[in-house]
Amino acid sequence: MSIRDFSRGNDEKAAFTAKADVWGDEANLFVMLDNDTPRGSHTVEKIYPLVDKIAQKLDLRRRKIEDALLADGWLETAEDWASQCRVSKNDPNCYIMDNGDKVYLPLTEDDFCSGLYIESVCIYFDEELDINDVTIFIVCQPDYFAGRAIAVLLDSDGGIQIKGLEE
Repeated sequence: MSIRDFSRGNDEKAAFTAKADVWGDEANLFVMLDNDTPRGSHTVEKIYPLVDKIAQKLDLRRRKIEDALLADGWLETAEDWASQCRVSKNDPNCYIMDNGDKVYLPLTEDDFCSGLYIESVCIYFDEELDINDVTIFIVCQPDYFAGRAIAVLLDSDGGIQIKGLEE
């Protein structure tokens, strides 16, 4: 990711947008400024080093985020969703998802975690460019949750809170 990858946001909430390599895949980045921050008061040159540092931290914290998802029961939730799909005629342990993906149950932790990737990252800054929080939206391949993403809040103290599914 470089400064050239950033562009001004096209709505009132996102000040800047970019694409970045996070967890080995391309993710959308949205830089959000709080309502007290005058539009246009911060430049991408000020914001870029902060955002780049966050992207690097996400790579380093992948295992902790995966562990939090596992502890919160998301592997079992994925199995529940998959088991509601059509059973393969050839294999009673194989379920065909709505998009045609095949899922074999039971899932292992490795199966589940290796299919996770970050679709987008919303970074919320205050007026002084201190990070309020970071929300990541994790999707799965295969698509266990029918196009929905798991929203995960990373607070400024390093805490991880699973928010749930979002469309």
